[in-house]
Amino acid sequence: MAQVDRLWAMYEELIDLSSKNHQTTSEDVIRLKNRLQEVAGVVKAKTKGSLRVDFSASTGSSPKVEANVFLEGEDNDTTPEARRLPHESLSLYRRKTYGNGIGQDCIFLDAESEPGYTGAIPGTVTAKGFGVECWEAEYLASRQIDEPRKAEKTKFKCVEEKKILRRIDEIRRGTRLHERSEDQRKADLEEFAVVAVKSKSETNQEPTPSPGSLCNVLNRTDVFTDFTTKSSISSEWASLKNADHGKWHLLWQIILARELALDLETPPESSNSELSRSVLAALIIQDQWLQNVEVVMEEMPLNLSGLRKLAATGEVKARAEDHKEQGDRAVEEKQWKIAKEFYTKAIELDLSSATYRAARPVADLQLGNWANAAQDALVATKLDPKNVHAWNMLAAAWKKGGNDVRALAAYEHAVKLAGPKATDQMKEDLAETKARVEELSSPQPEQDQVSRDKALKVLGDQQWDTFLHPTRLQSHCHEAQVEALICFAQHIKWPYLDELRINAKDAWKKTTTGAIVSCLMQDWLLGLTLPGKYVSRSLTNTVYLFLDVLIGDLGVCLVEYSELGQG
Repeated sequence: MAQVDRLWAMYEELIDLSSKNHQTTSEDVIRLKNRLQEVAGVVKAKTKGSLRVDFSASTGSSPKVEANVFLEGEDNDTTPEARRLPHESLSLYRRKTYGNGIGQDCIFLDAESEPGYTGAIPGTVTAKGFGVECWEAEYLASRQIDEPRKAEKTKFKCVEEKKILRRIDEIRRGTRLHERSEDQRKADLEEFAVVAVKSKSETNQEPTPSPGSLCNVLNRTDVFTDFTTKSSISSEWASLKNADHGKWHLLWQIILARELALDLETPPESSNSELSRSVLAALIIQDQWLQNVEVVMEEMPLNLSGLRKLAATGEVKARAEDHKEQGDRAVEEKQWKIAKEFYTKAIELDLSSATYRAARPVADLQLGNWANAAQDALVATKLDPKNVHAWNMLAAAWKKGGNDVRALAAYEHAVKLAGPKATDQMKEDLAETKARVEELSSPQPEQDQVSRDKALKVLGDQQWDTFLHPTRLQSHCHEAQVEALICFAQHIKWPYLDELRINAKDAWKKTTTGAIVSCLMQDWLLGLTLPGKYVSRSLTNTVYLFLDVLIGDLGVCLVEYSELGQG
């Protein structure tokens, strides 16, 4: 077909010349055209069915290289479609596009992950795959073109933890995503991408955030993680909190990447040059995280059995009681510091006493130490769940700390335990706190939707307050991930398949109890991995880590077994 194209090019050239010098008559042109059409028909018939390879080289603006195979006489690419993998979880191996996909196909992520890369015979690549490998070589030779960069010098201040957790939960439940108005979208972005929506100095109106502005923020490698450079994703969650990265920056990055994914569903007016390799990786991880992972909040765990073993007796208990009585007298005289000192001495002598723990918050609240008061009161409620005073102090501490949601729950429990003995003050505090919560949760006639959302966000922030409430990850895909791992091991004829099945049993439970501490294994059980070689590495490492002993280097990667659907 290429010969036909050249003949037509010659014809066009002759026509062009004839229009300039007027030496060719119309009859000559028609005769030449007919003759060329006859030749084209002969060439087409002769070459029909032969293979043609098209090769597009890289350019100065892009290192992408493409190679495709066609049958002469047919317009469709003959590269075979990627065959169906034997387990859905193994589809993580193949690269996806997000939203409208504009600009994403020009970003190199990994050769293995590209569709049509592998050949029918394991260990071989297609012509298209050869083009991808050339693209990889060009990318590595000119890496600065696609490297993430610091978009601005502005110092970021991390969003509050409770706001991040609240928004992650909202996104997971589908709150204020596709159905929100432009004003609601702006309000959401103001919380998490202030630099991206910051007003220009020339105008008081805030510009509408664009995919490009979000990319600028996500390209900040001093703030967010470039997942393409990390061996593990969940290690970011496990890392100690610091000024630059850590679990809260990870969740913050997921929120912004989700906002970008929503923006990409609408075709932009022009291509987005800020969409980089690290941003594409963030789009992949946010999609996996929101599908597979849930952040669960729990009340602070306590070793009650250990505390109860420290119960005081005899003379020690008598001394503790004496300190407690002196603290009570100091409270009557409003000597709060002295009262706290005596209560502290009583607690030190008897760590198992809920009464002493519930007494000290009275002084702490008067001294403005609501956090200490809440911690003591919470311990007291655990030591003695029927201690009304402990529940009342816990409610008062949460109220002082501005958390009406938790204060309301504690007040309700205190009044319920007290029954007819509930004091007027307890009932008054309960009614007052309940009214504040209802005001925030109920729409007001004068409120617009953004103001209404703001009130609900306040409630959500209180529910996701991390003080005395640690968080953990819950996988919603760990069973399927283990099945896929065993399926992969069966296909490669892994010699320790029985050991793998035994050790993989209750795998997720083992990670939550500390029996398994590998971040690589946790990545696989959470379904968090970039495609291609990253999946290969995750699979093979996880197979090894499930063994009781180190067997040695297998040297197998998934690309050699891409034909997983065949026996």
